[in-house]
Amino acid sequence: MPSMLHELLVRLFQKRPEILPQLLEQAKDVELPEGVTCQVVPANLSTARPIELRADAVVEMRRGNETKMVGIVEVQLWRDDTKPKTWAHYSVSASIRHECPAVVVVFCTKKRVAEWAAQWVHLGPRHFFQPIVIGPDALPRIDDPEEAARNLELAVLSAVVHENEEGGLEVFKAVTEAMHSKRLVDEATLEEYTTLLLAAMTAELRHEVRQMIERGELRHLEDFTRPFYERGLARGRAEGLREGEERGLARGRAEGLREGEERGLARGRAEGRVEGRVEGLREALVQQLEARGWRLGAKWRERIAACADPDRLLSWLGRVNTAEDLDSVFVAVGSNARRGVPLKE
Repeated sequence: MPSMLHELLVRLFQKRPEILPQLLEQAKDVELPEGVTCQVVPANLSTARPIELRADAVVEMRRGNETKMVGIVEVQLWRDDTKPKTWAHYSVSASIRHECPAVVVVFCTKKRVAEWAAQWVHLGPRHFFQPIVIGPDALPRIDDPEEAARNLELAVLSAVVHENEEGGLEVFKAVTEAMHSKRLVDEATLEEYTTLLLAAMTAELRHEVRQMIERGELRHLEDFTRPFYERGLARGRAEGLREGEERGLARGRAEGLREGEERGLARGRAEGRVEGRVEGLREALVQQLEARGWRLGAKWRERIAACADPDRLLSWLGRVNTAEDLDSVFVAVGSNARRGVPLKE
């Protein structure tokens, strides 16, 4: 099952296919056709043979009514040794299907995955294949809001691959300031791009960003995050009020109600800010764990459901992509935790 980060990146390429030629220009050794427009076409690359091949996104580069080149986009977040030969198949199938040159572009958020994906694939005697890989080394760091505004989608992808590096917070600040202050895209796209940037962060960096927002240092993000906090605060206030009324009635209607409401509202304000986020973080954690091929038993699901601490959930999320096994994600759980069972293909 694809992770949330994978799906958000794929949606960016599908909604903004014109970003593909710009990424290919970063590769520097790819000769692109001139004067073309880009459009997304069905991603099914199957031929007459009984095998289905479906890429993340397929972009036609057209001049008039003629397709000059087709690009196959694959988002690869971690190493998967079954993919390289599939990419070679994509290239040949797309070239046959669209009757034009084809190029496979693999987008990687981590340098070590990009290095693996860029290796030559041996298909047989004198037959080799190598995709075009776009990763941290291929994309420039864009830390100026004005530059980010001139090419927003490229700036978003730059932030995705660089924001977790040393000094990467400046890249995040530049692109979010360009998006939220200049209103370059509609509200739905604005939310989608901001969620993508937060999903690509480590848990530690997300925590730092949240503290900066609370201190008023990222004012352009306050409007984006406020609805999440307000929903949680409203729920907390309602629950706190009920609890306060029950305690207050036990001590007397007049005094008890007033004191109970004050306690309930205070507790609601404290707890309500986190409750609005906890449900979404639990769902994202389960999705990413299953995307790594781990089947979660009832014990793990109960532990995740019982966790109401957003910092702990974010910490677990931050370990998913780098953990070797399920136990490594929940390192704080203890040595008696049950190991997950890998899913079969």
